[in-house]
Amino acid sequence: MIGLGFYNAHNTTLDINGPFLRFTDEPASATANDGGSVTISGTAVAEFKHNPSTIPGERVTNTGEIKYQWYIDGVAAVDATDRISGSQTNEITISNLVSPTDNAKSVFLRATYEGSAYQSESGAITAGIARSTGNGVNEPVDTSAAIITVNPTISITTQPVDATAAQELNATFTVVAEASDGSDVLYQWNKDGVALLDSDTVSGSNTPTLTISGSDIGTSNITVTISHPTAGNSPVTSDTVVFNVVSSRDIVSYLQHDGSGNFFNSGEQNLFTAPLTITANPANAQRLTSFHAPEKDITIKITMAAGAGQNRNGNTGGEGGKSEFVITLEQNQEYVVKLGSTSAPTGGANGGGGSAVLYKKARVIVALGGGGGAGSSSKGGKGGGIGLAGENGTGRNAGAGGSTITTGNLSTSGQPRSGSTGGTLSACTIGSKVLRNLYSPCDDYGLSKFLNYFAVPMQESPTIQRGFKGGTAYRNNGGNGSGNEGGGGSGANGGNAATSNGSGGGGGSGYSSGEVTVLSTELGGNTSGNAFITFEYYIP
Repeated sequence: MIGLGFYNAHNTTLDINGPFLRFTDEPASATANDGGSVTISGTAVAEFKHNPSTIPGERVTNTGEIKYQWYIDGVAAVDATDRISGSQTNEITISNLVSPTDNAKSVFLRATYEGSAYQSESGAITAGIARSTGNGVNEPVDTSAAIITVNPTISITTQPVDATAAQELNATFTVVAEASDGSDVLYQWNKDGVALLDSDTVSGSNTPTLTISGSDIGTSNITVTISHPTAGNSPVTSDTVVFNVVSSRDIVSYLQHDGSGNFFNSGEQNLFTAPLTITANPANAQRLTSFHAPEKDITIKITMAAGAGQNRNGNTGGEGGKSEFVITLEQNQEYVVKLGSTSAPTGGANGGGGSAVLYKKARVIVALGGGGGAGSSSKGGKGGGIGLAGENGTGRNAGAGGSTITTGNLSTSGQPRSGSTGGTLSACTIGSKVLRNLYSPCDDYGLSKFLNYFAVPMQESPTIQRGFKGGTAYRNNGGNGSGNEGGGGSGANGGNAATSNGSGGGGGSGYSSGEVTVLSTELGGNTSGNAFITFEYYIP
């Protein structure tokens, strides 16, 4: 009876109020190596907050389902082969992680609640959208973020290479390495498996470049260990290379180039093993050769000769002057030799022979005279060796040989040739206008690479003590012949050209600054049109 407050009650599976969601297990941050994977999980529960024991007849069936969705950097994750799995479960696996791209990615899990279809107590499921439970009261529910840390990987992009040095001289080993995230790596160089420390013979033991010297002849193995506080493959050890210590050698290291800094050739020669000869190249008259002793002061023998004058109509040009002398090359000091031929720089037009000039940095220490060119009816005069005047050409109105310049008295200013009259070599390289604005002719410019005409360092050249200045030097100072007359050879003093009757030009003279010990010197001696220099091991 309604009026008496009676009512009919029927049991049902319907839960009128939805559950509250909460996580009982939060995702934890994870760490992996480059290329590795992480698995992160979380667990949520659905709770009905009323208490059935205080409300007779009411039950909590909780027939709905908790749904999960993972988010990476705020974007819903999607399963992808070999990359992401479990993106809509309570456990996600992220694979093939990359440093630094994936480092510090933020991951969280979202839970929602989906009620089941309405189900009668008899078990029948009602069609349509009716649900046995309501939505989660507080859905969606998110976990706090878990952070993925991807450790970097160390890689060696340039391995060290073998190096040889004489006793007490430095060898250098270099490695190029990096961590994939760009952070700093640590270096430790090792010799025969033992970690090196900086000392009088070692520097850079904890840097990318090791400098090391040794006093004992022999070989040792060098490696470098590269480490990183978090890299997954730390430490990494380089290839093993050989440090070879040899006895001090009579090494001459040379570089062929021109005053513009154009590089042509380079090399080195141990004179104890074999001599070294460098010859003028008539196809490249501007070529010069700079050289030095890289390992120690060495006392060597040099044979040097200027170029012969050209032949004409069966008449021979004068031979180039030739000399042998002993010189001590000081370690890491610049020496330069300029070798002439019957192409410029020559004595003069009509076949005058080119000189041979040896410099220590800016200063001339030896000059040899080129032969005079032959005329149409007469021979050219021979060039002079060290301390010798050039020979006169033959024929009426022949050119005079260059006169002697006494030891150490070559003029600093020099004189250019004037027509058929030969000029005078300058005692020091005067240089280009740019260099003249920076340095006086005889000045050194210190520890440097070779400076070209524009005072720009030539990158292929070694860093040694230097002073040579490319440009004006009055080496092309032989007299100019014309018509059938021979030109004069260049030298300390250039020879004059012949002036008439097809006569020969005079040879240039030789000179020494007094810094070499002369073994032999001669008038003429070289029949080739190309000057040359030969370096030999010296046995007193």
